[in-house]
Amino acid sequence: MDEIESIEQSADIAGEVRAKLLSLIPEAFTEGKLDVDALKRTLGQENVVEAGERFALTWAGKGDAYKVLQAPTSATLRPQRDLSVNFDTGLHTFIEGENLEVLKVLQKSYFAAVSFIYIDPPYNTGSDSFIYPDRFQEKREEYLKRINDLSDDGVLMRDGFFQKNTRESGRFHSNWLSMMLPRLYIARNLLKKEGVIFISCDDNELHTLRFLMDEILGEENFIAIICWKNVTDNNPTLVNKDNEFILCYGRTKAALPQAWKSHLSDSKQLLQDRYKQLKDMGLTIPEIQLGIREFIVDNFELMGNLTRYKHVDEVDVFTGSESVHNTKPGGYDFDVLHNVTGKPMRKPSNGYRFPETTFKKMDAEGLILYGEDEKRIIKIKKYLSDFEDTLRSVIVMDGRLGSYDFKRLFGNEEKLFNNPKPVDLITQLISYVTDETSLVLDMFAGSCTTGEAVMRLNQLDGGKRQFICCQLPETVPEGSAAQLAGYKNIAEIGRERLRRVAKDLDEKAVERGGEVDRTHPSNATLFTRSCAC
Repeated sequence: MDEIESIEQSADIAGEVRAKLLSLIPEAFTEGKLDVDALKRTLGQENVVEAGERFALTWAGKGDAYKVLQAPTSATLRPQRDLSVNFDTGLHTFIEGENLEVLKVLQKSYFAAVSFIYIDPPYNTGSDSFIYPDRFQEKREEYLKRINDLSDDGVLMRDGFFQKNTRESGRFHSNWLSMMLPRLYIARNLLKKEGVIFISCDDNELHTLRFLMDEILGEENFIAIICWKNVTDNNPTLVNKDNEFILCYGRTKAALPQAWKSHLSDSKQLLQDRYKQLKDMGLTIPEIQLGIREFIVDNFELMGNLTRYKHVDEVDVFTGSESVHNTKPGGYDFDVLHNVTGKPMRKPSNGYRFPETTFKKMDAEGLILYGEDEKRIIKIKKYLSDFEDTLRSVIVMDGRLGSYDFKRLFGNEEKLFNNPKPVDLITQLISYVTDETSLVLDMFAGSCTTGEAVMRLNQLDGGKRQFICCQLPETVPEGSAAQLAGYKNIAEIGRERLRRVAKDLDEKAVERGGEVDRTHPSNATLFTRSCAC
């Protein structure tokens, strides 16, 4: 990736929208200005929503948030060679800077180029660390001056730029929405037509976030709200909360496949590992099958839609699929003789979905499952190794895994960052949605879980995915474990995490007897850039 040393202003978003409207409906403009009445006439009055009757999300400061969005920036991304790993060959990017300014700069090089965006923004609980720009109405010159409010050692001063949002604030939800709107709007511009965005949240802002995303990306591009069951809450409350949410939208939902599938599945790996353990013990097939069924019962919550895979043979764990049925009347009609009684077996009501030649081929390969007698319809043997997991609306994963991931890298320093997301959670999402060359963006990078997930997923499947992670150099709390360990801000923690992941992956490559290819992103090559906002 070429070095970025831009001194030009970022794209004029409002100007581009006006230009598109002018090219589409030139009769709605008079002397270069929008004529609202002419626009209404062109569209037809019955297609225009009257004032006061529009269904919309609004809040105090929304207009100012749009002004912040539309203001171009002349901010520059400055390469930091001394803080990078393999600067010249690295394909990943970590950017230290204020994410709104960074996003505006990225538009020039990455417009409609990103396949997957994951963000974990502040949940706005009133007691979390959500900090926001304290003024939206100021002039651009004042804004740029303020966001350059750095201490002598280069640390962004929180009081000069941000202040904490509290429930006592008269604009508690408004402040959060005003912070999110411009960032999500530009994130939309960065998405490819087939791109998707996942946003973590809890019930504090789930309702407002859904409305906001409908406005920015369109309700027709809403995909799902994923419930992440991440904890068991036994506190004495009216309803014990044991989940968070992940909101998912597509840039253009119609361009997405019918279903996302992934060969990477934790439940699949667990079941495969157990089968191998039992087989290595020298057990008989009936004994292995009994062990697999006991394992499924003991780990029922984790198995998801693999609970049907409770049969085994010498090859693998398998299930019997009823996909022999044709979905509509008019399927193939032929007799299947039971392998013991020799009598014709019961047929699917709509006929078979494949011809007799296909059946005979599968039968010869041992893939046809017969019932005890001819009264059952045949099934097809589906091996666990061929299972492709689909992304489901409920994910069960212990939230503490994120801290365990961090501890494996930082040892006794695991308290440096509170509540990081599990690497496996982000890896799962990326594995469903991306291909092996996708570009991944996280502009609320925190401790850089997303960066680690991309690198480890590349190692697993040999992919060449790239990430861009952006994190504000927010000062760590006074007297915190992070400060005592020598970290000045959260960006430093994220950057150090990526270094340690790179080292860990390199060491694993050597252990496997291979050489470390520094030009391949699966070996954690890293390009760190700093954004001067």
